[in-house]
Parts: sequence; structure tokens; C-alpha cells
Amino acid sequence: MVRLQRVRINAGIGEGDCERTKRREKGRSRMKHLKELLWGALCGVFALSAAACAWQVILRVLLRIHQHQSLWNFRNVRVPAALSIIAIIYVLASWTVGKGKRSARAWGLMASVVNLVLASWSVIFFSRPVHGSMGVLLAVGAIGVVAFLWPSEQVRQEP
Repeated sequence: MVRLQRVRINAGIGEGDCERTKRREKGRSRMKHLKELLWGALCGVFALSAAACAWQVILRVLLRIHQHQSLWNFRNVRVPAALSIIAIIYVLASWTVGKGKRSARAWGLMASVVNLVLASWSVIFFSRPVHGSMGVLLAVGAIGVVAFLWPSEQVRQEP
């Protein structure tokens, strides 16, 4: 009985190339870890933002009821309605990013753009200073846009 042995031929691949490949893979795993860390932090930020929006909606509706004002005219409904829509965007972003869904990138990007728009709107139209809460909102929005537009494979695959 004759045994055939596999012969591995190194086609010009030296030891240095193998080390470079290992370093490249290690760098990719670090980037993937950083991306997962960013996505996790943004998931928490979106959840807190959703809770803050929901709290504002409840407070504004209760204030209108307490002041005995008509709750259903356009002026009294527009801010709670807008905050409700923003809260839904934040909840969906937090849930999809936290679960690693395929649509997480789109919802996270949308929530980050909402952060940028809200902060820019306050700074431009209401002359609020950029430092403080508006600066934090702008920074979170910019970091979120960068994190969710990061070109690579998906962070976590849904089973």
C-alpha cells in the first residue's frame, strides 16, 4: 500500500508574509472590537434618549391637562407628536443595535442624524451655545454617523 503525502509548496510566501498576515488579522479583530464597543455605547445612548423623549411627552401632555387647555389643537400637539416620533426612532435604533439585527445600521444612522439635526437646529435657530448639552448631542451624532457608516462586515450576525 502506497501512501500519498501532501506536499506543501510555499509559492514565494516567506515567514515575514505570514507574520504580516497575522498582524493584519489582529488589527481587523481590534477594529471589530472597537466597532462593537461603539455600537454598544450608542445603543445605551439611544435608549436613554428614548426614555428622555418619552418623559418629555408625558410631562407636556400632563401640563396641558393640568392647565385646562385644549389638548387637541395643533399648537399643543405638535411638540409631543414630534417627540413621540423621535422616541420611536431611538427605541428602534437601540433595539436593533442591541439585538444585532440587519437593519441596525440604518436605524442607528437615522438616530445619529436625528441627533445632529436637533443639535444643529438648536444652535442655528435658537442661538444656543455649542458647549454643554448641544455639544454632547453633536458629538454623539457625529460619532454615531462615523460608527454606522464604517465600511466593513456586519458586527454581529443574527442567528
